[in-house]
Amino acid sequence: MTENSLVVSGHGLSRRALAAWFSDNVCEVASYGHLAEAPAGTDLVELFLENEAVIGASRFAQSFPSATVRPASSCDRIHWSRGDNVRAAAADSNYVPHIADHKEQCVLQVAGQQTLQSESAEDDDEAREAGDEVSEGILELQLGPDRTGDMIPVSLVLRSGSSGGTGARLWSGGTLLAEWLLRADPSVGLIVKGADVLELGAGAAALPSIAAMRLGARRVLATDTVQQVVSLMRRNLAANAKTVDVEVKDWLAAGRRRPREEDQFDIVLFADGIYTERGALLLADAAMSLLRPAGALIGALPDLRAGISSFEEDLRARGFAASEVPLDKELVNAASRPHLDMKAAGLVAGGSVEGYRLLIWRRVDEEQQNLMMRRRGKARAPRRGPGSRGAAHSPQQQ
Repeated sequence: MTENSLVVSGHGLSRRALAAWFSDNVCEVASYGHLAEAPAGTDLVELFLENEAVIGASRFAQSFPSATVRPASSCDRIHWSRGDNVRAAAADSNYVPHIADHKEQCVLQVAGQQTLQSESAEDDDEAREAGDEVSEGILELQLGPDRTGDMIPVSLVLRSGSSGGTGARLWSGGTLLAEWLLRADPSVGLIVKGADVLELGAGAAALPSIAAMRLGARRVLATDTVQQVVSLMRRNLAANAKTVDVEVKDWLAAGRRRPREEDQFDIVLFADGIYTERGALLLADAAMSLLRPAGALIGALPDLRAGISSFEEDLRARGFAASEVPLDKELVNAASRPHLDMKAAGLVAGGSVEGYRLLIWRRVDEEQQNLMMRRRGKARAPRRGPGSRGAAHSPQQQ
């Protein structure tokens, strides 16, 4: 048994199906087989992963509450039980992962692979829209005022219809994040000036990237996973923020890489971007791979959307602490205004940002992490690294 091996009781899932699920949703499985020293009457499978096992155990427990999973190094000390009280336990610890609300998540097992109902529904919607005519329009808006009192005029070319999917429109979370960046109080400890800033899932508008550039970031890279959206984004940034770089960024590939620190970023931004459980975990992988050790991850999240609980739990398991930014009425009104304008119908998506949260995640050291876990009654043993790499599905963002 090694620190990167898990012992799983799948209660009906074959060894091959278990290995396929971990390869698709966590990281590559180097090898797998039945656990020779398994207690009588059990059918336990040991999986040897390429990366740390803690994140994999947490993800599996969230997706399959009736199964059981443990890091192999702790199996000789843990009693195995069935039922919903599944624990993903690190060696010498009692870590209890969040179990996703079944109203948010419904996992269907087909040939050992996980298909999410929410993704199927999105695919159906896209198919129905396939015959829609593409309508391109121009949206004029004013961002700000920033801390100097200046307003920032922005002109965006956006699309309704199916071309580019939802990313071709302006979403409420992106407007909220951009407006907050321009107005952010220095007390939050966020210094954009001189920083390297990355936006994941920027969409055609990339408003947070425009705001970061106006705040004096050293380098800003706006990215999306869809080529059509990136092409439209490039047009908009050429008109509004010429120094912002643009790139297609696949979250799967980004999450599997181990970039050099000079290829990472001080600040990683995202807004909305989470629509499914699978996409949420891929976003977490990509963000963690691309964020520098002392960096900040900042996201604008709506309430009651599939994947958000899993995303937040995944970051906690990696040793990140979140602080929620209070949203004052002036900020909420400014960010909501473009999305409540009937003249912009079809070019914008969402609505009022009153249901959104704006969060800043930063890594905490082991002492701080154990203190937080003790407050929740779950002190953890030290871990060797920040988390696992990659997942093997492309995100269904849009």
